[in-house]
Amino acid sequence: MLQKYESSIVNAKLISADKTPDYFIELLKFAAVTYCNFKKINFDMEPSIIISPNDEGAYYQLLSNSLIFYEKHRIRQYLNYHEKIYLKAFPENSFVDLVEFIIADILMWSSPIDNSKRLDIVLKWVENKREVKVKVSRVREINTDVDLLFWAGEQTQMLTLTSLELSARNYTLKPYDFTKVFKKDPAQITWNKGIASWVYFMSKIRSSEYLSTNRGPTPYLKIGYKFFNFCNEGKKISAFEQKILDNENFSQLLHNMAKRTQKKYAKIKQDVDSMVSSIHDSLVTFKVIDIKL
Repeated sequence: MLQKYESSIVNAKLISADKTPDYFIELLKFAAVTYCNFKKINFDMEPSIIISPNDEGAYYQLLSNSLIFYEKHRIRQYLNYHEKIYLKAFPENSFVDLVEFIIADILMWSSPIDNSKRLDIVLKWVENKREVKVKVSRVREINTDVDLLFWAGEQTQMLTLTSLELSARNYTLKPYDFTKVFKKDPAQITWNKGIASWVYFMSKIRSSEYLSTNRGPTPYLKIGYKFFNFCNEGKKISAFEQKILDNENFSQLLHNMAKRTQKKYAKIKQDVDSMVSSIHDSLVTFKVIDIKL
């Protein structure tokens, strides 16, 4: 895969004008070397490495990176192949959820090129797979007594700061509202800035590994939305947003937000990015205070 990546990126049009192909190649090599060192494999011997689904983090990264320059007309067959391998290792898990909520996210955010077309193919594959099981999955997901959101146990301070910042910026109504959705007996709270800001915000905290569910990290949007009442600055959400909510079409919305052509989402993303940055700055400040004390 590394050789294909190196040969493909040389002539590719990169999204970041200030980055060179060598920069991205070295990033991928670093990940490969780190994995080899962990497994006590000599990377300099140019080994052929097969990463199992049991190596979850490495497997997710490998599968996502392999899609960056994969032939578009073969992506569906490639995902079908990996689905069979994954389900042999984890027969109780959902490979479709994995692709929709983790693989597509990594591909979307880490690709050095505009990969909108490949993402469309990946998400269409997900959509086709879900059509077969939609009745069963919808019945299963309605059970909120079972479906829960989890926050990383050692990051409770981060959850508190996040909840306070959300309220201060009018995303939620009260200072500790956001913490309530992570309780054993969760409460439904108001999200005051529409569907798009919620989807983007949740993807940001999920990518930082703060967020998971009792069914694993992948269905965090499809489980999470049930704990929120959505409105826009106190007003009813638009018909377009209601359709997204009714169809649970969150991954497609997130994909559309990643497209540079979708300028209507720029302000939403900028505001959320600013808020997340402020939360992290506050966390650093609190840690410095703790050390001094």
